[in-house]
Amino acid sequence: MKERVVYFNGELVSEKEARISIYDSALMFGDMVFEMTRSFNKKQFKLREHLERLYASIKYVRIPLTMTMEEMENHCYEIIEANDPLFEQDDEHRLMIDVSRGLLSIYHGIEGLHKGPNVIIADFPLRWTVAGMGRLFDTCINAVIPSQRAIPASLLEPKVKNRSRIHYLMANI
Repeated sequence: MKERVVYFNGELVSEKEARISIYDSALMFGDMVFEMTRSFNKKQFKLREHLERLYASIKYVRIPLTMTMEEMENHCYEIIEANDPLFEQDDEHRLMIDVSRGLLSIYHGIEGLHKGPNVIIADFPLRWTVAGMGRLFDTCINAVIPSQRAIPASLLEPKVKNRSRIHYLMANI
């Protein structure tokens, strides 16, 4: 059986093999930005708009990414095309696009580690994220509003879509 692949720093690799260093700024500081998209009838929904928001976040947090938006868009379609044969006929595509700053500079001397930003584009069935939600339309959900709902705007521009989401996790817990 063939496995799904992800775009990982210029290569298509098995999603099981895509790894970032323990010294990556994303792991050390939660220093990364992301976008998630979906398809309808196998057509990406507002991919360009999502990429525009991603690139605005990249610019704001000053990740030195040299990949153009057009290249990123092409890689998104490349990964969809590579994985589509593995999806069920009625599956929709859920793209997860992650961009991290990469290794912290103090670790650049370690041989064999990727230098520069990490770009990861994963493609998985949308049903993974929505399958359990259908029942909520009938049963409703409980909601928790924590006193600290997000990083204050005085500290980080609220339009930056970043992976620092611990406040969401704590509300769920």
